[in-house]
Amino acid sequence: MNNDIRSMDQADGLRRLAKPPTGLDKLKALQVELRSAIIAGKYKDADRLMA
Repeated sequence: MNNDIRSMDQADGLRRLAKPPTGLDKLKALQVELRSAIIAGKYKDADRLMA
């Protein structure tokens, strides 16, 4: 019976890893991309990312 509970916990962990990105994940990725564009001097890309 304990094995069943552990299996469910492992399955839930895998589902969390495979779920689509949340708004916060998207925001963090956008921030990294924006920072890279500014450092590289690609201001048109930076403007597009901030819009």
